[in-house]
Amino acid sequence: MRRVIFPRLSFWLNTALLVFICVHHTSASLRPEIGTRALGLSGAFISSADDPTAVLWNPAGLASIQDRSLVYDLSQGAFSGAYPIDRIGVLGVGILDLNGADRFFINKPDNPIGTFELGNNQILLSYARLIGIWQFGGNLSYSRTPYKGSRWEPSYDLGVIAKVTPYLTVGTSVRDISDVTFSNGDGKILQRFEQQLAIGATWTPIRYLRLNSALDTASWWLRTGVEASVSGVSLRFGSILDFNEFNQSPQWSLGFSLNRWNKQIHYAYLIQADREHTHLLSIGFTFGRGQPIDEATHQPLIDQPQLPIANRNGNIFSARELAERYGIELELILAFIKVESSFQSDAVSGSGAGGLTQLMPPTARELGLKVPEYKNIRQPNLDPRIDERFHPRLNLEAGVKYLNAMLKRYDGNYVLAVAAYNAGPGNVQKNVPLIRETERHVGKVLNHYYQYKLDTVLRDADLQKLDALLVGGN
Repeated sequence: MRRVIFPRLSFWLNTALLVFICVHHTSASLRPEIGTRALGLSGAFISSADDPTAVLWNPAGLASIQDRSLVYDLSQGAFSGAYPIDRIGVLGVGILDLNGADRFFINKPDNPIGTFELGNNQILLSYARLIGIWQFGGNLSYSRTPYKGSRWEPSYDLGVIAKVTPYLTVGTSVRDISDVTFSNGDGKILQRFEQQLAIGATWTPIRYLRLNSALDTASWWLRTGVEASVSGVSLRFGSILDFNEFNQSPQWSLGFSLNRWNKQIHYAYLIQADREHTHLLSIGFTFGRGQPIDEATHQPLIDQPQLPIANRNGNIFSARELAERYGIELELILAFIKVESSFQSDAVSGSGAGGLTQLMPPTARELGLKVPEYKNIRQPNLDPRIDERFHPRLNLEAGVKYLNAMLKRYDGNYVLAVAAYNAGPGNVQKNVPLIRETERHVGKVLNHYYQYKLDTVLRDADLQKLDALLVGGN
């Protein structure tokens, strides 16, 4: 099932105008930055934050997390965690040293994991939620500065991320919204952090490539980065342009990430004006998935039927037998598969849907298929023993079961059932949603359906093609 949601152009123009009206410049002290992936211009970023360290850059990024997860930054003594809760959202926590010095390769007995010594310490509680194409998030935190006697003071952060198209995501975050003034017990002001507004965009032109950019309007730094990923390994390179100092030496970073077996390692090497050849290293862990999410509606799949898959070693069946079993016209099944995957059992869409019936990972799991966790769902493992979406028979049975559930939901209406399969049932009420790709998708399926009804030779030829896949993939 493909997910394509296009917001109204006028709305986005007004939103962009509002953001730029709010942009202002300040020379005040700013909160230190932290986070291996973000400083290395990788996944945790203004517009694509997707692990617990999202709280450090844009708390809205927590909303995309579907696994209970932890990240510890060994270099900077920072701990972050995320806990998704069905229908409620994602809760986050952070306990941060925020020490700007390189802590990992310093030859001291109390390193490399950090000691939370007196510094820009911070404790954060975060919350984020998906609403349509929007991700909203906020932080409530208490922090202190590296001065003896510094009091703990509250601060607040907000963030928003929106997926404009399947290839483009934009985001903005405001840190220390109301400014934070730190003083000692005698009332002497020690340091002040002022508001920090950043806007960013992430463009994914192809499956293996992601381009990040972000403008920090407080420091007037423009960060740009490129990340290439395949089979759980990501390589990245980025640079920083300081609009205040055009003649300074180049600032850049490079690094890599390894994401395997629910464990992650992130490394970055930075050359920046305020750092000396800094090495950053962090590790992450995930602890299983919560309630699967409908990729079209961003809502839990709790209202959809539990449809366990039959014995994986059962008898080989034909598409005709499957159609009779679920009471669906053979011509509709063939037309459906023709449009979804063109009878390619290893097909992968730009949104990460896979197999003959183009199932998204959460939906496939809800239907009983075994699908591993992916850092990037657009780069799945095509081995049907690992990802059962690419097992022709199991995928077809799951897809037909889901299509059958949609037909029952919409009283046998082919148009609405196919539209719901494509865009998600939450987007389909009494009419096809005003989503151009969904409208075209429904039209193509019905067009092929009528062709099969009129041309039995064509129908039988494609049926033979499908049955050959079922036999070969059993």
